[in-house]
Amino acid sequence: MNGFVGGKRTRGPSENKGLEKLYLKHGRLDIFYDSYNTKTWQPVGKYASKYKSLMGNTINRIPFYYESWADVPDYFRAAVFNALRVCIL
Repeated sequence: MNGFVGGKRTRGPSENKGLEKLYLKHGRLDIFYDSYNTKTWQPVGKYASKYKSLMGNTINRIPFYYESWADVPDYFRAAVFNALRVCIL
């Protein structure tokens, strides 16, 4: 759903409908990672773009004042992993 911010039309948040359709059709999806750079672990393969979108939406729930993932408290990390685990494990 699109929203209005100060009278300006904006895009609403991504709802990951494409990923949801795939999940409902195929069940849990295989996600592969580029392990060449072990600091980023970027998803690669058939569902990578959809999974990146889900990851971005999920991680955006964490406040932006943490400088790195290592600084993020365990309870935020657990919430992120639990949200992402639904589609991949």
